[in-house]
Amino acid sequence: MIKDPQEMAAKKSLQVMIELYKRKIWNDENTVNVIAESALQESSKLCIIASKFFLLMNYEEEDESSDEEEIDNLKGKISSQKKGAKMSM
Repeated sequence: MIKDPQEMAAKKSLQVMIELYKRKIWNDENTVNVIAESALQESSKLCIIASKFFLLMNYEEEDESSDEEEIDNLKGKISSQKKGAKMSM
């Protein structure tokens, strides 16, 4: 579909592949190779979409890892606050 002469069909199929990759449904090397191949097509719209995917991919992975670290830090703070807040009668 990426090599389809109709640009709208190729653009839509590329967007679907990128979305499936982001949702970790099609996250194998074949999907990435197809997206990379679309960056070399004559259509400027396909090149832009594929290039944005590769440029933004690293930033999204870094954001997810920092979010996980932040959650772990907050859990540690909450558990320490619960331990110190014991009431005695």
